[in-house]
Amino acid sequence: DTYSKALAARLGLSLWTRESGLQ
Repeated sequence: DTYSKALAARLGLSLWTRESGLQ
């Protein structure tokens, strides 16, 4: 499903930016 893939990518991206911001 394209929608769930986009949602997962968006979630992973926000998590990645948060962890990057901590460092």
